[in-house]
Amino acid sequence: MSIEDISKHVQKHRNYICPLFKKEMGMTILQYTNQNICYYLLIEVLKISLIL
Repeated sequence: MSIEDISKHVQKHRNYICPLFKKEMGMTILQYTNQNICYYLLIEVLKISLIL
């Protein structure tokens, strides 16, 4: 999902969404996305290692 997708979904311009997200979350949308991707990948690796 891109910032453009998010802005269309909430019907707000990306120039409004990005600073608001950073103010509320303390990180950019990209940083948040990357953090969550890493978290879910780690969970999957741990699940696999438990099976093996």
